Amino acid sequence: MCTLAAVGDRALIILALKSAGVISCVAAKVFRIRPNVYVGSVIIGFLFATRIEHFAQLVGLWEYKPSMPVIPMLKTGLLPTLQLPLLTVVTLRVAFAGMRKA
Repeated sequence: MCTLAAVGDRALIILALKSAGVISCVAAKVFRIRPNVYVGSVIIGFLFATRIEHFAQLVGLWEYKPSMPVIPMLKTGLLPTLQLPLLTVVTLRVAFAGMRKA
């Protein structure tokens, strides 16, 4: 189960980064602004995470134990909701560091 979740996280991170890149390019061309890719990827990762959490609860894939901190307005677990945006930023940092060394 953990391996499947890790593969899913990887796919979502790639999708979030690609989405942030596309949105950044469109914003740069249309609005003549240069948005921060980190901010865009965090926002998209957060949106993906909340949608996944809502869907998983709706279809009964998982439920939270009473000890799980929940974001009241969103009704999603704090750590699962923050995991995808944080992993996206870490992935970007590692990729950019690798590009600088190459």
